[in-house]
Amino acid sequence: MKRYFGNWNSRFSRFTTNLTSPNIRVEAVKPGNRPGDGIQCILHWIDREYMIRSDKGSVCCGDGWPKDLWNTFISELGSVSEGTTIAEKLRSFLNSDLQERKDLVSQWRGRLREGSLVSSEKQLEIDRSWLPVPAKLVGSDISTQCILSWSPGATFYRNLSEALASCEASMKRPDPTNQAKYYLECTLAKLHGVSFDFVDDLLEDQKYAQSPEVMKIQDSFTSLEKERIGNPKFGRLDSFGW
Repeated sequence: MKRYFGNWNSRFSRFTTNLTSPNIRVEAVKPGNRPGDGIQCILHWIDREYMIRSDKGSVCCGDGWPKDLWNTFISELGSVSEGTTIAEKLRSFLNSDLQERKDLVSQWRGRLREGSLVSSEKQLEIDRSWLPVPAKLVGSDISTQCILSWSPGATFYRNLSEALASCEASMKRPDPTNQAKYYLECTLAKLHGVSFDFVDDLLEDQKYAQSPEVMKIQDSFTSLEKERIGNPKFGRLDSFGW
């Protein structure tokens, strides 16, 4: 499994990251600990009220999941007997036959069970969306599952520079500033203890990091993040227990 650039975001006209597979095992580690392999990221605990909605301000809206799919799942929470957290119930819903006659639900289950990227010739409309995916979570006393986002139909690029030099980029015309902002928002996780030097993590791109678009706004983004880290209300995200 790799993390790479390839998923296109129409709202902000930029390439975003994706995973090559939805079959993920997430290990929550204590501050200061470092896993031996895999991909490092920040694990967020989110209040239930933001999970059960699909309007503006919800996780569903923010991550771009199909609202009809998420609302269908939420409507069945009382029928899902296993699990207590939303993530655990999503796993149970995935493994059930609830709402199986609904095409969107059936397609979602099918894509997650296939567990691989889909070629453009075989893509359905759902493949161009971000999909909610339950992932096994270990090292946590809060839940046995967490949720990540995955797009089955995203193009695979070995780095952001390759994506920006592609035929897809020439047709879609990424917004230079929005692309630079996204790249910095991702890589500033280094200030929170996240490392990008794992072999399966293709997010960091040294060539693109030296581009005029990134260099122009890098100092302001870094300063703002350091100010937040220095604020007791925020701090370093890896200091909140995991």
